[in-house]
Amino acid sequence: SHSRSHPNFRDLPESLRIAELVESRQEIERHLGRAPDLFGIPYGSSRDWDAECGRLALSAGYSAVFAQSENKRPEGTIGRSFVTRYDRLHHFRALLQGRFDAWEEWV
Repeated sequence: SHSRSHPNFRDLPESLRIAELVESRQEIERHLGRAPDLFGIPYGSSRDWDAECGRLALSAGYSAVFAQSENKRPEGTIGRSFVTRYDRLHHFRALLQGRFDAWEEWV
């Protein structure tokens, strides 16, 4: 899951954080017949997710949360990297070598 409307969680009050987490999970379950247990932080940067968000995600039924940067990720999250159609082989090799472990988009 990646939220219902892709907001920046940093700017949301608790009630909207809960709604984004729960409603996204429910919507996916309606379509696929199974609720997801993994969550990818919208925007994904370390400043967009705090400990309260992590607690709410666990309460909503998620078992793991993915952030953007391996080295700067919020506590309790798993670092992730993404590859786009614009990336070339040298980008992918650099990614595998850890060269983007401290990089955060949108910061």
